[in-house]
Amino acid sequence: MLNESELAALYTSVEAAKCGNQLPLQISWQYQEETRECEFYENELEDLWLPLLNRLRVPIEQALRDARLKPSQIDSLVLVGGASQMPLVQRIAVRLFGKLPYQSYDPSTIVALGAAIQAACRLRSEDIEEVILTDICPYSLGVEVNRQGVSGIFSPIIERNTTVPVSRVETYSTMHPEQDSITVNVYQGENHKVKNNILVESFDVPLKKTGAYQSIDIRFSYDINGLLEVDVLLEDGSVKSRVINHSPVTLSAQQIEESRTRLSALKIYPRDMLINRTFKAKLEELWARALGDEREEIGRVITDFDAALQSNDMARVDEVRRRASDYLAIEIP
Repeated sequence: MLNESELAALYTSVEAAKCGNQLPLQISWQYQEETRECEFYENELEDLWLPLLNRLRVPIEQALRDARLKPSQIDSLVLVGGASQMPLVQRIAVRLFGKLPYQSYDPSTIVALGAAIQAACRLRSEDIEEVILTDICPYSLGVEVNRQGVSGIFSPIIERNTTVPVSRVETYSTMHPEQDSITVNVYQGENHKVKNNILVESFDVPLKKTGAYQSIDIRFSYDINGLLEVDVLLEDGSVKSRVINHSPVTLSAQQIEESRTRLSALKIYPRDMLINRTFKAKLEELWARALGDEREEIGRVITDFDAALQSNDMARVDEVRRRASDYLAIEIP
């Protein structure tokens, strides 16, 4: 059995061999004053590490699906973290993305650089004003709803891997005409049932009885520092807001107010944005001038664009508008 010193020497040798470019992988260590050696060929290493390598592949493929991107749409490949120095890991990355990684920096150093830049961004440091950093919401955020008589259903408003800061809104309805309040249960997670997700916040919003079902807009606005603002817009135009602060660092009152100011600029419906109103008017003008099959085709484009606007998903609206403008040769101002 190896003593602590021999075990440490073996560990050092294995770590050095893993990050080396030499195959077969050669490992040597001292055991009872003897030098022991062994070597592994590439096919042996792939068999040994296959479960771990597959675990690397799954989240990468999931992230691409969430972003609605193909590997060919990725501009550059940057390896981050010590494990990415292993040749087998690098080869998997090359197979997945079809391009060689950017190798001007040490992968371990990039972790420290990224952490420092993100910390500076959250502190709003003047030294990095010209640095553009995009963060993502690592999990879906949504509310509990009742659908077709089934309660406890999770309705995502901000999907996981959405770039932040972001503001999204969904429209819901009361369950019966005489309802005098709603309970907004905010959850994070990826399960269809809220009981398997994490309850973030719960609050009640009073309603005026109207004798009819009421539509309610619930807007989530999420900032890079972990601040979530929930706005409940009622039919009478009133808005009930709740700020949920789950930042990993303590935010001052001024920082919270600055975050809310930044988020307020995002609280606009896609249908109210000038670029979308202009584009919709252009589509309707084209439909009015067209006839027959051409008019039907433009009508389908208008329907798709209206559906995207109704979804309040800015990324979806931008994508549908881009595809429609390319298809119909419309210049976007």
